[in-house]
Amino acid sequence: MADEARQPIDLEIDGEPILPTYSRAVQAAFARVENLDRYSEEQLAQTDEWLIVTQVPLKKQVWTLASPRQVEPAPILRGAYIWHFDKPLAAIPGMQAALEAGQIESFSPLVLKKQTPRANPNDP
Repeated sequence: MADEARQPIDLEIDGEPILPTYSRAVQAAFARVENLDRYSEEQLAQTDEWLIVTQVPLKKQVWTLASPRQVEPAPILRGAYIWHFDKPLAAIPGMQAALEAGQIESFSPLVLKKQTPRANPNDP
């Protein structure tokens, strides 16, 4: 008797990769932000939203190796999505496995940056 729970799910990955279709500037931005070494462990632990590029249809993305809690399309970029995780640090190995398996093309944390205004001298 076959165990249906262990049957691989067809994630419908086909066609050409998405990242190369983005402009050079966007590709460079992805290369920069997907380097997790540039973030502190605290930043990664507090980031429950991640930017993902994938060919997997929206409704099947929860079945990837990363198993996001929630998925929504990202604005503007085709094939880009925002994945939500309850435990971001624990989710990183799953996203790495999904990347290595070809389920996703890129993942990067959506880290909020604090902008501080420059001090303007009060010259008369």
